[in-house]
Amino acid sequence: MNEKTKLGDIRKDIKKNKETAEEHAMVESHWTVYDSPLFSIGSSFSKVIPEEYVGPLNKKIYTNIEEFGDAFKAYIENTLSKNGNKEKTAIEFGGSGSQLFSGFTKNFFKKTAGVCLDDVRKYYTKTFDNQSGHSVIIGNITDTTNKDLYNKISKSLGTKKVDLIISRMMGPLDEIRKNPALLDKIIRKWYSMLNEKGILFAQFEYFTEHDPVMRQKYEAEISPPPTRQSEKYVGQWMEEIKKKFPNEIEVQLGRGIIRLLKKDGAPESLPSSKELFEI
Repeated sequence: MNEKTKLGDIRKDIKKNKETAEEHAMVESHWTVYDSPLFSIGSSFSKVIPEEYVGPLNKKIYTNIEEFGDAFKAYIENTLSKNGNKEKTAIEFGGSGSQLFSGFTKNFFKKTAGVCLDDVRKYYTKTFDNQSGHSVIIGNITDTTNKDLYNKISKSLGTKKVDLIISRMMGPLDEIRKNPALLDKIIRKWYSMLNEKGILFAQFEYFTEHDPVMRQKYEAEISPPPTRQSEKYVGQWMEEIKKKFPNEIEVQLGRGIIRLLKKDGAPESLPSSKELFEI
């Protein structure tokens, strides 16, 4: 990037994100996209689902949101079915995950977890989740140094490594400071939690094309908004990762979203951005 990231700015942004999380925790139940279903979340990542799954949909005159959700589900289940792990686990960071994981084939995941600012599930949802091996953990996902949070996640899932990580926060992302150094810490932390052949889907900027409304997707393609600074940073990071790990890590970028597949021979952890380029 053209300007170096200053330590003072990082500290300010960490403090601001903590304050934002505390404010949002008090109104968690009022978010209109709280506990979104699989098809809704999957459609938000339509631009980073491999071509073999979405190519036919993109050629259709009209496609509905559910079809993109089905493609998202098919890609995940087909890919993870090849990793040899019979007791698969998954996490939604920034959401309760109840409807998301209940949308996958029954018993595909042994255990799942949602990590969000407050647990506002209804009693019947908690009962169903308990029977399905799903739990909700309260925590701030932007705080990668919170060892207690990650210990709770590991204890809940019975493992420190997972097969799938999904994070789609939508509107609240606009209020989070996306300092390159903080984005770097988050992606490296989540990557380190993936099993070999594990998948990461993450939204780092919110655009209206992520909404589960086909009209908005079409309008965004006709008149796309200007490129944001975080997109430039993530784009540069992606290109460096591709150069360094061309066969070990598969990565695909869309507007404000990214997909990463940790392939055979991939490193256990990612190099920091400052080892790849100047931030």
